[in-house]
Amino acid sequence: MSIAPEYDIRLYEEGDETEVVRLLEDVFDGWPHLDVSCSPLEYWRWKYEGRTDLGKFIVVAEAGSWWAASMSYPWSLRVCTVLRGAP
Repeated sequence: MSIAPEYDIRLYEEGDETEVVRLLEDVFDGWPHLDVSCSPLEYWRWKYEGRTDLGKFIVVAEAGSWWAASMSYPWSLRVCTVLRGAP
C-alpha cells in the first residue's frame, strides 16, 4: 500500500488559473495579502499571464483534486564584488 497518492505533474494550461488561485487562497489564508483593487484571480492573471516579457515556468500537480502548484519567472540580478587581496 502506497502512502503517497498517485498524482500527475504537468505544465500549466490555460484554464488552470481558477484552481491555482483557489489553492493559493486555501494554503495562504486569503492570498495575495496585498491591498489591491482587483480579485485574487485578476491579480494572478496580471502577475503570471500578463507578463509576456518574461519566460515563466508554471507546474501543477493533481491527485484527483489539486495538490500543488509552483510558479516562477526569471529575475535580473546584478551583483558587483570587489575582491581585495585576491591573487
